[in-house]
Amino acid sequence: MTLTVQTGVQVTSQIVRTDDVHETSQIVRTDVHETSQIVRTDVHETSQIVRTDVHETSQIKRTVVRVTLQIIRTGEQAVGVSTQGAQAVGVSTQGEQAVGVSTQGAQAVGVSTQGAQAVEVSTQGAQAVEVSTQGAQAVEVSTQGAQAVEVSTQGAQAVEMSTQGAQAVEMSTQGAQAVEMSTQGAQEAEMSTQVAQEAEMSTQGAQEAEMSTQGAQEAEMSTQGAQEAEMSTQGAQEAEMSTQGAQEAEMSTQRAPEMEISTQRAQEAEMSTQGG
Repeated sequence: MTLTVQTGVQVTSQIVRTDDVHETSQIVRTDVHETSQIVRTDVHETSQIVRTDVHETSQIKRTVVRVTLQIIRTGEQAVGVSTQGAQAVGVSTQGEQAVGVSTQGAQAVGVSTQGAQAVEVSTQGAQAVEVSTQGAQAVEVSTQGAQAVEVSTQGAQAVEMSTQGAQAVEMSTQGAQAVEMSTQGAQEAEMSTQVAQEAEMSTQGAQEAEMSTQGAQEAEMSTQGAQEAEMSTQGAQEAEMSTQGAQEAEMSTQRAPEMEISTQRAQEAEMSTQGG
């Protein structure tokens, strides 16, 4: 009887120490290790997509600049508006400027998504930042800390480019400059130059820059008492696209003369598309 009691106690203590504690610690360590690998893979793929987008955007900028220079040489100035099928918000002058729309992360011109960037550049005929104006459409691309291309739809379509920091293409709606995109029968882009080619787009009194699409499509840019679209130039125009922390969309010109697009001196450039 004494030998039987001692043998049962030994077997019980061995079973408790073997199974539960040892297997549980292995499962916990396996889960944490796999999670860290997935996080590192996502960050690596995102940086590759950002570099591809910036490269494609710079090519489209150069095309828009080339078209703008040709229009200026003929004696009529325009905001780089291609008028075949679709209009582009021409914020390019001499050099290489583009509508710098940076968001959180590292997006280049356009509508960005979470995780990876998307450069939404609809190009019918080689336009950058297309503003389709059939009916009353609006393209809002707002950002935090960097540049924003706000397209408000009060009345029609408006393209406001507000910048924080040192950006050069400001399209605000306070002051005396304005860029109106309206469609009164035909498309108009009235632009004039003062002294050393500066790009001011205003709509007080006689200053108007009306850009319309086929038929009766309107895209009015800004709807306050005196809408402004100031394009500042400092030497050679740059289009830097950045977000909070590292990426900024600076559009400045440090080599080329300034272009003021206004109608204070009666210079108008009417550009009509199909249907006008």
